[in-house]
Amino acid sequence: MRRSLSKNLVFSILTVFLLSSCSIEIKPPELNNDDVFETPILETKNEKDIVFQDEKEFVKNQEKMNSFESYEELKSFLAKQELDKVNISYDYNYSSEKDIYNYNSEGVQIDDENIIKGLGVNDVYIIKSDNEYLYVLSQNKIYLIRAYPAEEASILSIIDLKNAPIGFFVYENKLLVFGESFDFYNENKHLFKRNSTYSYLKIFDVSNRANPLEDKQIDYEGKYLDSRISNGKYYLESVIYDYTYYQTEEVLPRYFVNNEEYAECGDEECSSEAVHYFELPYDKIDFFSLYTIDLSGVNKIIDREHFLLSDNFSTFFSDSNFYIAYNKNLDQSQLEIEVMNKLLLTDLSEVAAKKVKEIYRVKDYVLNKYEKEEKIKNIFNDYIFSLSMEEQIAIYSEIETELASRLAKIKEDLDTSVIHKCSLGAKGLEYISTAVIPGEFVGAPTTSEISGVLYTITYDLENSNYTILALDKNFKELNRVEGLYSGETISLVSFMQNKMFVKLESKPSSLYVIDLNLANEMKDLGEITYFSQLEYLHPYDNNILIGVNRGGATGEGINIYLYDVTDVVSPKLIDSFTMGGAGSNSLLMSNPRSFYFSRPKNLVFFPVEIRNSSDDLFPEANYTGAVVLNTSRSGFSLKGVIDHSGSTIKRGIFANNTLYSFSDQGIKVNSLSSLNELSFIKY
Repeated sequence: MRRSLSKNLVFSILTVFLLSSCSIEIKPPELNNDDVFETPILETKNEKDIVFQDEKEFVKNQEKMNSFESYEELKSFLAKQELDKVNISYDYNYSSEKDIYNYNSEGVQIDDENIIKGLGVNDVYIIKSDNEYLYVLSQNKIYLIRAYPAEEASILSIIDLKNAPIGFFVYENKLLVFGESFDFYNENKHLFKRNSTYSYLKIFDVSNRANPLEDKQIDYEGKYLDSRISNGKYYLESVIYDYTYYQTEEVLPRYFVNNEEYAECGDEECSSEAVHYFELPYDKIDFFSLYTIDLSGVNKIIDREHFLLSDNFSTFFSDSNFYIAYNKNLDQSQLEIEVMNKLLLTDLSEVAAKKVKEIYRVKDYVLNKYEKEEKIKNIFNDYIFSLSMEEQIAIYSEIETELASRLAKIKEDLDTSVIHKCSLGAKGLEYISTAVIPGEFVGAPTTSEISGVLYTITYDLENSNYTILALDKNFKELNRVEGLYSGETISLVSFMQNKMFVKLESKPSSLYVIDLNLANEMKDLGEITYFSQLEYLHPYDNNILIGVNRGGATGEGINIYLYDVTDVVSPKLIDSFTMGGAGSNSLLMSNPRSFYFSRPKNLVFFPVEIRNSSDDLFPEANYTGAVVLNTSRSGFSLKGVIDHSGSTIKRGIFANNTLYSFSDQGIKVNSLSSLNELSFIKY
């Protein structure tokens, strides 16, 4: 959410000082076992002075990633956060399918499976081929299939999963399957106060595809977010949203290996797993965990690191790095109280001033931070409302001036975002560096790492425009392009052909292009206006671009276009091809992974739902299946259609001169040269 600074602060002061849902945390002091963190907003030097933490220092400290030095320190921090909780409804919007696309110089998506990859987009499979075998996820089953020779394709084995899988990876002779454990509590008969979601990871030995053996099952507390394989290690992200701390419960997220619970505290000491936090206002805690599993031998969890996050944070992977990003923030309610104390405390009656100081001194388990703030504001409001209207206006004016002055001193530091970079190296997760960048971090879908350079977009609140930045491998800024897309909202960002393509909500038929050829010469190439609104983009090569949409110029059919973008600001339409009539659609519009393009074979495959077709391209006017198009630098032609008897085709891949397409009914095997059906493998 975009934050506004001085206007929002002043408005809340003039409207009975509304409570904020944020709190300020500072690095915890040395604590006794019975202590919890107290509201760290002031010290009392004497009966008259109340000294608050310097807000400039507080904002600067937000750039640090801190670690708890002891298990007791972590418990104290969480206990304090639990006391300060308020009843807020949260709208979680996390997804592992993010619109960032990376391609090689041949215009082919990066990996052999033609799965789109980039920051926040992992290479999780629901269908995978290693040329000899297919691995297919359908509903709650994974099918291991002999794929070659195609005429003899058959199911070798089926892995039946009780809990719905999200996806899988294949690494050497290991199959890693992950999903949510919907019946975890029923199966294991556990009774925990913290009734969190549980997820699972199953690791199978598939060296014998006809007899896969389950090697390990890990059930872990939290929701699966994302994962990545790098340097022989599997990194898995999970999160417990709105974490609840219970004094009698395990503090760290639980996990079980083959139904045996990991013990957080042994006979002599408790866990030494690293837990990191940030000196930002937390309105709640999302307990984020990153598991590192060594795949070289016994599939053992070799590390867990934890991060106390909130709605303000983003996490994402590249192929070899892990990132945490967030926007700096300020506790609005605290700043208001600071200003009121400075301007009004000495004007209060002796009794009222004493009440303010006594409220501050009350332990947080008696009154939490928000309750203290509410009571203190009520005291100041009672005083202000006892004055004449003229005096009230004068006080409000003085408060507004002081707020503006305080904000001006921290504005430069506050209007920035922070990104922490860690490598996924041979030793596991290793911290590399921190970058402080101007503006609000927009999110992982507008970020990509290319040849070690991180490209990202930030938003300038004051001027309502965007900045694109390039950070080198050491996280030093190489270049920036500022003042872009004023007053607009970005709806899509794609990275391809060494360029960043940006789509704006208000101009669906246009693309804006940033040349990323050399990071230190990054340049805004301006607006491209295409002949029709494009809903999907894919490079053919460095100078040819494929676009797909519904409707097109006539408002009918599925349309695919070929553009020459040698002169990127003046694209030329090479060819277009229309399929079907009004009401036609494609799974591609909601799932870009369903588009498969092979430059070496000059073929495109994607699912279609054709309606009201008036030509002879399809066997029926209303047709559900997939199309295979011959594709060259000069245009398209229909090679043929594939159907699964009306069942929606989800994906297709090319391997061994064979086309494999799959739906919930099964897998159809077709010759790639003739598209003749070779076999159909029914689930």
